[in-house]
Amino acid sequence: MIGYDIREYNRNLGEIMATVDNPTWTVDDLKPDHEYCFTISGIHENGATTEESWPVIVKTPMSNDMTPQMMKLSTPPKNIRTFRMNGSSSSSSSSSSVLWICWDSPYTGLGLISYKMKRTESDSMTTTKKQKKQEFTYVANPLPSLSNDYSLTLSTWWTYKQRQHASVPSESVSILRDSTSATDSEHMLHVILLTNKELYGGSYVLHSIVSDADVHMPFEKVSNDSNVYWCLYDLSTSPLKTKAFHVRVKCKEKNSRNNKDQFKLISEDRWKVEPFRRVLIIDITERKSFFNYRSIPHDEYEKYLLGILEHLYFQLNAFLSLPVALNVLQEFLIYCAKAKNDRCQAVNEKDLKRKISEFVKEKLYLTMNEPSPSWDE
Repeated sequence: MIGYDIREYNRNLGEIMATVDNPTWTVDDLKPDHEYCFTISGIHENGATTEESWPVIVKTPMSNDMTPQMMKLSTPPKNIRTFRMNGSSSSSSSSSSVLWICWDSPYTGLGLISYKMKRTESDSMTTTKKQKKQEFTYVANPLPSLSNDYSLTLSTWWTYKQRQHASVPSESVSILRDSTSATDSEHMLHVILLTNKELYGGSYVLHSIVSDADVHMPFEKVSNDSNVYWCLYDLSTSPLKTKAFHVRVKCKEKNSRNNKDQFKLISEDRWKVEPFRRVLIIDITERKSFFNYRSIPHDEYEKYLLGILEHLYFQLNAFLSLPVALNVLQEFLIYCAKAKNDRCQAVNEKDLKRKISEFVKEKLYLTMNEPSPSWDE
């Protein structure tokens, strides 16, 4: 890239506000208490431009003053997530992937915005912990490759008229050492939630009953055709050998001016995981939703299985190893055998195993018959 075009849509109707030759831009004539929508497109050496970026929406403060009201608007980075990119050619291991972290920029701010990361590294051989702070200017940055697991928190900093103000830290994010896959860690528990209830205006979260910290880990829906949710829980966060969990629904508190989150308990049931177990199946399928409410139909668990298989297929060797995938399928079949005597009397274990075999054969056939590019291509 030799340059960047910066457009604004709310007040400038998509016109180019500036063209710069480096990934930074400063503007000082924005109107107070206005919302702006910016996009950025890159310029190649031949003059061609890339597609516009995802829009960044910001709102300017009501006045150029670090008032108490402005301080209340300060929020930590949100939607923190990690992703991998191939290493640069200047790196000694250019073929390996590098773990990056990114987050959303704040909606409202004043002055120069930066971010500070507090990293806590745990030594696997001792109980000592090392802490280190690092400052960032951008919302996407590579993470260091360390020999031990570590956790981090992020905070937003505003610098204006030689005064600084910081937000509260974000929720802690766990990063596992590069020598092991995140899902292969002996501390990582895979929690799979099965439900036939669609959520509107909320999300499922996992709550550890015996943990010292009041932490709610989010579930991610992994199937479009069935309500299968996945959650990774770090078992090392609790010193107790046996863990117990509740499932809750996270939603916004009604009639709340502060737009606070509230957590509603799904049921009083507790799901326990014994030591050395790495997969936990939580089934909250409601029997009363079906015509024969005494038993959940076999088709429901077949849909769950296909949803799990699709997720394993797309994540295998990327974020899930083969031993973890086999462990997940084994635990699902074990649970279905137990459910046959309780929740789902009609479940057919042989049919589920046949579905697994058919799925593997189909994907293997597609892989073996995928056309290979020629040497010229």
